[in-house]
Amino acid sequence: MNGLRITVIEGRTLSSDNEFFFDADHDYIVLGRDPAMCHITFAEDSKDHGIGNEHIAFKRSLGRYQIDLNTEHYVELNGSTPFEDQEITGLTRIKLGHNIHLEVEVIDQRAQAHPIGKPHIQPGAQVQRNRKILWATLPVVGCILVGLLYLNNDVSEVQESVADADISIAAALDNMDELSQQITQLESGYEEITQATIRKISQSVYLILKRDSNGGETPQGTAWVTENNRLATNAHVASAFDRLTPNEELVARASVAPYRTYRITKSVPHPGFKRYQQLWSDYLPTQKSNNRLNLMQTVTPADVALLSVENPADLGAPLTLATQQELAELQPGMKVGFVGYPVENLLPGTMQAPTPVAQQDELVRVTDFFMVKQATNTNRLIQHGLPLTGGASGSPLFNAKGHVIGLVSGVNVAPSTRGRIVNAADINFAQRVDFLYDLLNGNIATATTALEQQWTHSLQQFIPAQTGSVNAIRQNIQALFNVNNPLSTRSIRESVSTQKSFGKKKISLSKKIHFPKPGIHLVTLVSNASKPRITTTPPTGKNSSQYYRAVPYSNFAAFKLLITDEPVTITAMMSFAKPPYIKEDLNYALTIDSWQQPIEVSGKKVALSSTKTAASSVLLKQARNIQQAKKLNDHYISGFNIVMNKPGWYTFIAIPKGKGSLNAILTNSRGKVIRRDQSKNAIAMMTHENKVTTNSTISFVSYTKAAGTTQDMYVYYSPYKTP
Repeated sequence: MNGLRITVIEGRTLSSDNEFFFDADHDYIVLGRDPAMCHITFAEDSKDHGIGNEHIAFKRSLGRYQIDLNTEHYVELNGSTPFEDQEITGLTRIKLGHNIHLEVEVIDQRAQAHPIGKPHIQPGAQVQRNRKILWATLPVVGCILVGLLYLNNDVSEVQESVADADISIAAALDNMDELSQQITQLESGYEEITQATIRKISQSVYLILKRDSNGGETPQGTAWVTENNRLATNAHVASAFDRLTPNEELVARASVAPYRTYRITKSVPHPGFKRYQQLWSDYLPTQKSNNRLNLMQTVTPADVALLSVENPADLGAPLTLATQQELAELQPGMKVGFVGYPVENLLPGTMQAPTPVAQQDELVRVTDFFMVKQATNTNRLIQHGLPLTGGASGSPLFNAKGHVIGLVSGVNVAPSTRGRIVNAADINFAQRVDFLYDLLNGNIATATTALEQQWTHSLQQFIPAQTGSVNAIRQNIQALFNVNNPLSTRSIRESVSTQKSFGKKKISLSKKIHFPKPGIHLVTLVSNASKPRITTTPPTGKNSSQYYRAVPYSNFAAFKLLITDEPVTITAMMSFAKPPYIKEDLNYALTIDSWQQPIEVSGKKVALSSTKTAASSVLLKQARNIQQAKKLNDHYISGFNIVMNKPGWYTFIAIPKGKGSLNAILTNSRGKVIRRDQSKNAIAMMTHENKVTTNSTISFVSYTKAAGTTQDMYVYYSPYKTP
């Protein structure tokens, strides 16, 4: 007869039996209160004396038996604290909780071989042995150092030896602390995750499905049982509950027969999930790169929710959550695993009898949601090497003990025109289980306020997209015209309902803007819609001009630059592309900056700014206060000739005084037009490149339909850059 005999000396079992025998076919024997999981089940009232659902187990390997401890429950072995995988031999006394006493006897009546060599030391015994050796080392080192002191006859040598002894002892203590930490880590979890752990967790993991009245089902993600018969999952998975139509419902389906389906009746997301999304979209954090502001994409924190189900009594057992101490000790290289339902771009399985996927890999790092490891306990983003895809969202992420340390929430994906492709870096994300504790402990308001303060502080490390673009444009214009801060700045902010524009890809609006004083005016547009555009129409018969120029790091704003010589009112035409995240309202803001500067100064700076060597430009010729007196057809014209004899850039500018707008042409000696300005701007400007050194004559002619217009005309020369 070979096997394990267990006798209950003190305590009451559900079967009222006191003696049990398990033969060699039983390789795993569980004791506790759960009838579905245990081979020996104790009465329900034993929970008051510390007896757990699955309190302890005995596992058989090569004819020998070891104990499998549940670290949350109290166990004594022959009056001492046992260690994991400790072997039991012969007759052993075991105490469970406060009042369950057992005798466990290993029976093996087969003939045994004669022992050769020393027996192998068990892993747990080796850890205890190493710990004893380490602590025994310290007094030995101290004795040796003291002996060295007595061997020194010279006082100075004794003093030096004492100092050396202090240093050596301190170093030994440091080494002891480091080795002790290493042993603790070895004890707590760099080991592989066992099949038993995965099996146990799988029984409490559920597939979340959206089901319609016609029987159609669509996978949404994964959830698992936590305290008070509720399911834990991601907030982005639970959000499907709020989007249900009248003929749809959200359900959770078990992975064990009879694959029961539970209707979800309530969803409670962590409020920090939407709050962070709002903070992020209001701030739009960016970084500078290649003359653009690039959005700093982050994993959305607080992506955690609780689901309530109809008739939850027979849900699987709640999974054990990691303690704060376990969370604080998370380190790169630790073994982690998940059990869930990844389905995106995978071969379909049956949803009627779902089988979860189990994977294990290593923890990569734990940081905040901006990939920074903080000194404070705000490191709630777990990065790991587990292979994931859509559908795994919400899965429990657990350590080697089977304690849940986080909820799987996202993957790194590579850009693709054919849908999402998982990034080959294999660094994916999970929300640390602290967010679930927030929901379970009822301190959600306090926790969210503290988190919001930390997120706001972290966002301020980056450039806000809209403010950054507006500032970049303003600074560029100030540098162009050599002016300081605007003399006046005003803002127009409006919110427009997009319901009438539902389904349209673009929304168009117009706005009247009045400039009461002449000068330089900058109109900048930002919006919560993508790709805002703005154009302005100069008023007829007014001395005003509008320009656009490329400005680095301004890609989250659109703008127009105007130069006026009198008060004007313009019409700003705005268009917006509707992104998916605009649900109800379109919000936009117009910032209007104004500087006072004479039009002839502003006009020349704009014209010369388009020249590659503007800094070295020299004035070749000017004509002031020219009357547009000569009439040709229905236009009034004036101008002059200029001889070009040097290679480089020649800039031609005609600036009207008072009302009216000008156009201009350049003609060669044969009367052929070689450059033309037919813009609607009041100021006419052209740039011509001369590549030869021989003399050539060009006629610079301006024209207008407004009789009596007076103008100033300028010609500037800019040489090519020297090597």
